[in-house]
Amino acid sequence: MVNGTKRSLILILILVFGLNIIAPVAALDLERYGYFPDVKNDHWAKQVITKMNLRNVVSGYPENGTLLFKPDQSVTQGEAVLMALRTMGLQNKESLVDKSRYLPFSVPDWAKASALVAVDEGLIVGSQFVWEQEASRAWVAQLLVRMLGQEDEIYNVTEEVLPFTDSYSIPIEYLNYVKVANKYGLIKGNDQNQFQPNKSVTRAEMVAFLSRAEQYLDISAANLVIGEITAINNSNISLRGDNGIEYTLFCDIIKTNLYDTNGEIWVSDLQVGDRAYVIVDGTTIQYLELNPPQSQKIITSGNVGTILQVYPEEKTIVVKTEEGIKTYTLAADAQIVLEKDGTFISIDKLVKDQEVRVALSSNGQVSKVTVLSGNSGSVGSSGVVFDINKNLQLITIKNVSGLAAYQFADDTAVIINNRFATLGDIKIGDSVQLEVERGVVTKITLLASEVDLSASGTVKLISIDSRILTYQTPEGELKAHYVENDASIDFGGQSGTFGDIKVGDTIEVKIEQGKIKEVSVKNRKLHELSKGFIVSTDYTNRIITVRNSDGQLSAYEVASNADIRVNNNSAYLHDVKKDMQVQLELTDGKITYLVARDTLQGTVLRVSNSTKVIELALETGENRSYTVDHGVYVLMEGISGPDLDDINKGDTVEVKVVNNRVTEIRVQRTITYKITETYSGSNRIKVVDDDNNSRNLYIYSDVELIINGINKPKVSDLKVGDIVKATFLGYTLQKVELAPVVIGSVAIVNSTNNSVTINTYDGRSFTFQFGSGSKVIKNKQTYYNIGTLVSGDRVAVEESLDGGKVYTVMNKVSGKIGAMYKDKTTLYLQITQTNWQKYEMLPSAYLHQGTVKLEPSDFKLNDNVDIYLANGKVYEVEKK
Repeated sequence: MVNGTKRSLILILILVFGLNIIAPVAALDLERYGYFPDVKNDHWAKQVITKMNLRNVVSGYPENGTLLFKPDQSVTQGEAVLMALRTMGLQNKESLVDKSRYLPFSVPDWAKASALVAVDEGLIVGSQFVWEQEASRAWVAQLLVRMLGQEDEIYNVTEEVLPFTDSYSIPIEYLNYVKVANKYGLIKGNDQNQFQPNKSVTRAEMVAFLSRAEQYLDISAANLVIGEITAINNSNISLRGDNGIEYTLFCDIIKTNLYDTNGEIWVSDLQVGDRAYVIVDGTTIQYLELNPPQSQKIITSGNVGTILQVYPEEKTIVVKTEEGIKTYTLAADAQIVLEKDGTFISIDKLVKDQEVRVALSSNGQVSKVTVLSGNSGSVGSSGVVFDINKNLQLITIKNVSGLAAYQFADDTAVIINNRFATLGDIKIGDSVQLEVERGVVTKITLLASEVDLSASGTVKLISIDSRILTYQTPEGELKAHYVENDASIDFGGQSGTFGDIKVGDTIEVKIEQGKIKEVSVKNRKLHELSKGFIVSTDYTNRIITVRNSDGQLSAYEVASNADIRVNNNSAYLHDVKKDMQVQLELTDGKITYLVARDTLQGTVLRVSNSTKVIELALETGENRSYTVDHGVYVLMEGISGPDLDDINKGDTVEVKVVNNRVTEIRVQRTITYKITETYSGSNRIKVVDDDNNSRNLYIYSDVELIINGINKPKVSDLKVGDIVKATFLGYTLQKVELAPVVIGSVAIVNSTNNSVTINTYDGRSFTFQFGSGSKVIKNKQTYYNIGTLVSGDRVAVEESLDGGKVYTVMNKVSGKIGAMYKDKTTLYLQITQTNWQKYEMLPSAYLHQGTVKLEPSDFKLNDNVDIYLANGKVYEVEKK
């Protein structure tokens, strides 16, 4: 009996070994390394799930004594970042970070070290990160691009078109990240060629994304060997790793996972000379993949160049390379070394004109700067003065090529209006011409004094003590400026201080003489106004009681210097009465700003002429019903003798309530007009509506005028033929807005749902319905068929009086620059030396050279350009 048992065991072993020789091990349906019972052999992601599990990137969930993977479970943003860090092999850095550092978002205590590493490695930027929020496919595309250190590449793909049929639904903030991820093959569409950008990523999809990213990363993992098979001896596999080390590894014929590019393979498929990706436990092979994707290191071109400027405090250098101007930020542990002797130096020892080689880590930060040589000389140039450092005797200018820094001397000549001056007469923002000999500026000629500098970007660093504000422009350029003590700090109409600005804020700044005079924070307000109704007033003690939308009562003290307004007029506290609707702004617990009205504003939820009832969703957030007086006075622009029947659900209204009855209703309406005449002296425009009815609109100081591309527009900025949208409350004009013009190229023409998708030059994407009243103007011909538009057409999309869209296909004209006004209103092209053709420009016209955005000062006499025209106006100028 014993002998029979031994023979049975031997036969079983022989059978198992034989099956493994002639068939993939999956045929045995055995629990191999990395096995999850809820991931079947035919699951589309089984291979990558197994691989990333054995690589310790992901693990399972224990349930009833079984470890489940849950492939269809959604991944949160926090989980996705953890997986990315493990894929990159950065777990060891978590023990090195200072956990007391500030994070601009909330994470669990146990995950703070991981989050700090993710911030340091550039995986998380700013405060727009929510640990527990499900990660969308578009958000993960952004994460993958940052893993590869290719954040800067998003500015180079604005003109590229994605292959997915639902590209129009990609959120604009992720569009270019999806383009870059698609370029590197990190993402794919479904069977219907849809990307589904807003769909939550599953665990199976996440490991597939990360697996595709591996080929672009420098993977450093103790249990991973990549190299060439050098010998096969039964179950022993010899491998020479890419690191030069020889390994002898054991292949478990039952539990080892074996794959090639077509799926699971036999042991007999392994051959000497094959490249293999091997995950091991000690010397045991858990996972082996033949012919893995070839490692494709992304080489950042132009990482050898000449230093133009050094900003030691910001750990930033500006380098001129063959590919153009590059701005590099050094990592905290970056090394700077002299190639000639290996000496390490600090960043403040770097100087202009040194030739350097810049090495980047996977997150795009500088890990090492090697100084190759000393000064190499420079050439003259013209541009706008960006910085003057008298201690270092450096002048930095900005022109079409970017930033360039030059050495000046004590005897450098300065010429202003054909007279000699001193360097002290040159200010930051001046337009200058430099003459340079042997690397030193010999003469500076002032071309135009103090060009008004304004800029925008995202706040990257705030130095409170030194009042230095560092921000990154939309072009990716890092700028640092001193903020004047008396600088205006605005938060959407609310005044603030320098200390109120936060990292991640979107800002616009005005710079004079190199210092910031105005900061406008665009993404948030400093104080959100509280809203409610006055319940009682105590004028003696300056106390008011307010009921909010939830019915809660709160009592506030009104500061003695509070700004109080009633019905938009300056007022006193005793003018504030019971039942008035109020908005409050608090500072240190006291009311410092109070706006009260004896009218109520809200949105109509229901209105009935027969029952004389109107229900409103008030600004305070609560819903209220009111009885309408039989003699109610309805004011509505454009309607003759309006009554309750003319008011619709969704209308914005202002009502006056007396003894709980509505006695007056002002209805907000927006009407589209075409300008026929302008009178800037009297702040008046003459317009016609779609019925050709003419009227005057008076744009006084209490009327908001909005023109895209102009900070403080005036009536003189409006032109005959412009389409404007006028907003009235009752018969009172509130706002006039120049109908926005969308300029870009046609990306998708969908004749099925009658829509057109336009990609703009700043990376945004718009999808419009080609509805009633829409038309295409092409080669001076008018068409009413969407099929007239084709992908790649440069177009200007404008409003029409009848509510449709006008798609004007732009015509190209080539020539030489004669002149360009700095306010971008007029352009002259040279037909001959004495004959110049005048063209009207849009203030929002796109000026560029390749992907570099330009300013009017970047265009000089005789520059070769292509201009693109629509309706006789220049919408785009491309410098050749």
